[in-house]
Amino acid sequence: MGNKKSFISFIMMTMLMVSIPVVVSAKEAVPALKLDTSTKYPGDAIQLTGTSLLSDVIVKIVRPDGTVLYYNAVKVTQGTYKDSITLPTDAMLGKYTVVVGQGSADQLPHQTFTVAKKPDGGNGNSSGGSGSSGGSSGSGSSGGTGGNGGNGNEGGTPPITEGAAITVKENGSAITAVLPSSAMNVTKVNENGAALAKVTVDKTILSEAFEALKAKPNESGKALVVGVTVPNLDGAVGAKVELPAGVLKDAQNILPSSLISIQAQGASIELPVKGIHTAELERALSTSATNINIVVTSQTMPALLSEKDKQSMMNEGITKLSDPISFHVAGVANNGKQVRIESLGNSFINKTLSIRSTLNIDSKNATVVAIDPNTRKMRFVPSVFQTTADGATMVHIKDHVATEIYMLVSSKPSFKDTAGHWAQSSIEHMAAKQIVKGVGVSGFNPNGKVTRAEFAAMLVRAAGWKSSSELKLTNFKDVQAGDWFAGAVQVAAERGLVKGMQDGTFQPDAPITREQMAVMIERFMELVDTELQANSETSLNLGERYKDASHISSWAQSSMERLVSSKLMVGLSADKLAPKAQTTRAETVKILERGLRYAKLIN
Repeated sequence: MGNKKSFISFIMMTMLMVSIPVVVSAKEAVPALKLDTSTKYPGDAIQLTGTSLLSDVIVKIVRPDGTVLYYNAVKVTQGTYKDSITLPTDAMLGKYTVVVGQGSADQLPHQTFTVAKKPDGGNGNSSGGSGSSGGSSGSGSSGGTGGNGGNGNEGGTPPITEGAAITVKENGSAITAVLPSSAMNVTKVNENGAALAKVTVDKTILSEAFEALKAKPNESGKALVVGVTVPNLDGAVGAKVELPAGVLKDAQNILPSSLISIQAQGASIELPVKGIHTAELERALSTSATNINIVVTSQTMPALLSEKDKQSMMNEGITKLSDPISFHVAGVANNGKQVRIESLGNSFINKTLSIRSTLNIDSKNATVVAIDPNTRKMRFVPSVFQTTADGATMVHIKDHVATEIYMLVSSKPSFKDTAGHWAQSSIEHMAAKQIVKGVGVSGFNPNGKVTRAEFAAMLVRAAGWKSSSELKLTNFKDVQAGDWFAGAVQVAAERGLVKGMQDGTFQPDAPITREQMAVMIERFMELVDTELQANSETSLNLGERYKDASHISSWAQSSMERLVSSKLMVGLSADKLAPKAQTTRAETVKILERGLRYAKLIN
């Protein structure tokens, strides 16, 4: 009996211990901050330490004029954190503010320190100092080293110091050279009524970042990225980043496959360096690349859509999940002349959006659309959705267009003639993505045949390619500028997706066969940078599986083999591939959905 009472007492005590919550006061949750000293000189190192119950904290150092000198996310280990920065040798004199934590700046701990002039030689701004008179970078032979301060650099570009150290990080897919805060001059500007964080990237440090990537061993062929992270400024709705085109021109020679990644205000864009045609910009702007900046602007545009636009979307069953966000890329000369950059070659330009919405975001019904600012027409843009640990939705966009306006939307289309159909889910999925449309008032006609023109238009929409607004005569005798499909066929022909018949026709109204579809899908995969890799379990001679494999045309043989092997195309029955059979709208949608998932263009 005594043992039983002891056991019950133990259980009760355990329950009490489990049920008593650990209360952390708001004061305890706020990080503590300590600086190593309150007075610094240009070129000095700053050490800061502190404690926090958070998993990580943001460290921000603000210059006396209100611009951001330093911005970094610091990991908290066993309740403590530490960080360091070396001040530039030409650091602004005056009082600096250090803020640490997460949330509103006015509720976070902050400390100040003063950057003072060195008592024994200043910061190199006297004779032989930083050489503010211009000229080429040098050692200051015209006036020594400016006492014990500065390094006598006669050029206008600040020298690289330890504070400008470039961090090279590596993960499973990329090697990234992260630009330090000292490589960026950050100010707040107002453009067209919108507050933006303007960042001017130092050309010397940017060049060093490319050199750091070049020196990094990369046997596995990972992506090489220069990372630019724009600090969040209170009240800013976007960012404007200026990249020196001269440095990018040099990078095209030493690292043509590299990328520039810019992250700002919950959005990011990756620019392929080789796609920035500096020679064309030099001709268009009548100056050399050293006098040109590549200016990348991203900002939210909550006022873009009118009430009429919103009502029109509602009438079509489309729900807006985010405000429109604009990405704009341009080449801007020092004299103010600029050229808008629409695309960067045929490669995808990766962009990301971090969305926090009170509305449910279902990756099957949601999609990213590009909005024409003049007509308000929307086009599907390939995108993949990912939910982060903190509940936000990360949207990964793959587009061929550099300058564009995007918006996240959702719809739940349904059709009277697809209820219970074997392809109902796929049809509704592709319709929600704005890739396929219904027929008539509320039907889809799932068993109807698909023409060659219709399938070409579907593939153009699925890739997110813009149909040409300037229609011109194609190489096909039977495609005229007034045809509804002319724009899509023109884009498909320009990109090599379609090649037509031997007699010079396209036969747009002819029903497409399964083998013709296989050839076009294989080309589509190549154009969206996806390699069809054979599955070892399914890689076999088609003749061993299908009785009618001998009916495949010679020009379609390899395409059919690769699509069947990769499971994008299956037989109409266990032993029938039917290469000459005409495809239905339902079959087409199913194959298209498989292909887009295989290429990771949708979830």
